[in-house]
Amino acid sequence: MPKYYFLLKFCLFGLLFNLVLPPLVAIGENDQPVYDLSTCIKSGLQNHPILLQSQLMTKYYQSGVDLAKSKLGPHISISGTALDFDNNKTITAFSTPGGIIVTKDTRGSIYGTGLTLSQPIFSSGSLLGILGFYAPSVEREKNNVAAQNFTNLQLRGVIVLDIIDTYGKILKTLHSLKIEEESLKTDKLLYETALSKYQLDLINKSELLDAESVLVNEQAKIIGLKSTLEINLGTLGNKVGGGVKISKISDNKAAFSSILCDGDKFLSLDELYELAYQKRNDIKALEAQIQSLTENLKVINSKIYPEVNLGAGYDYKGDLSDPGSNNSYGWNINIRLDIPLFDCGENKAEASQQESLIMFQREVLRALKNDIVSQIQENYQTIESLKETLKAQEKNVEKTKETLALNVARYEKGLVSELEVLKANDELAKYEQAVYEAEIDIIVRRVALSKAIGSDILACINFK
Repeated sequence: MPKYYFLLKFCLFGLLFNLVLPPLVAIGENDQPVYDLSTCIKSGLQNHPILLQSQLMTKYYQSGVDLAKSKLGPHISISGTALDFDNNKTITAFSTPGGIIVTKDTRGSIYGTGLTLSQPIFSSGSLLGILGFYAPSVEREKNNVAAQNFTNLQLRGVIVLDIIDTYGKILKTLHSLKIEEESLKTDKLLYETALSKYQLDLINKSELLDAESVLVNEQAKIIGLKSTLEINLGTLGNKVGGGVKISKISDNKAAFSSILCDGDKFLSLDELYELAYQKRNDIKALEAQIQSLTENLKVINSKIYPEVNLGAGYDYKGDLSDPGSNNSYGWNINIRLDIPLFDCGENKAEASQQESLIMFQREVLRALKNDIVSQIQENYQTIESLKETLKAQEKNVEKTKETLALNVARYEKGLVSELEVLKANDELAKYEQAVYEAEIDIIVRRVALSKAIGSDILACINFK
């Protein structure tokens, strides 16, 4: 095989690399808006579909409160009839909230109308609710609203953390791309040097293939990073508003680092656990749901007691065949008492079902508290580990800087080749990348820890 084959192959690699990558992902186009972290968070809190759905559920539960209250107040209905039968027997039914009143009239034809008012005094779910007394049916719906409001707050924290996490991943990928593109220049130079030496029979084919393999791997790594970047940009677009196309973000790491408030500090693990139990919105939401179920159990249990309803009405009747004669009208007041006697075990089964649901939710709450402990431990210990990693990488950066400075001095004296300087510079860039990533990860984990203990993330970060 001719030695010039490798030169041709190298040129072909370069051509393919430059043709394939640009269409893969277009980043930094001038006509594309630049999204900074603050813009992403604001958009996510306004447009995230899951949060919008949750807010609509709040309105739904609030309507449930209004519905429960409406059942405690007076109900007024009007009814009437105009019937004519040849058999001189008329059966007239008047519908009222308290039931259906059936009357029998021997006249050939009648007409009539009635106005009825009904007010519950004691029934399942209310005890003189119109007077402001205790009404478990209303309390049940109020707790549903409270649970949903806490869920909304929890979702806001989840959305903000997801956006910060994804934004941090994009920053790390962008920084890695810069490092790898610089490494690619070094690898190209190394390959070109190896190719020249091979043509001069200074190295064997195996050494040339090794240099070629390093170059190809570096090119593949850059393609992978750009693909990852495109995926993360798409993910960020979904998190900030359900499909917003983001092609460019602000890669200012200093601005990202400044999201943590000044004076941010962590307590001991035990103090963090106690704080989380007091502040977590998902715990509050579950507690409100359990209270709602408990109130509903009271409504169910009250069905075994008599129901008392107060009714009042005004009725007017007349004869169609002889208007003005045989008319009757007048007011009436009645108290209706319903005493349940036998329901074939329906109420007992319903109450048992509700009690099982309450116990299930209490187990969910216990599991959630255990999960919160795990979240806090994971973030707390990861932060401590990242701090140690950061210190180690910062030491590596300092040592590599010394090595680079030494190689530069030796290169200027002609003692080493330019390749030695490039290798040292490449190694320094990779250690600096490790420092960069550790700093980003610490920020994300600190925000995650704030969320894990139930703090309002927007109050924990410099959000404007």
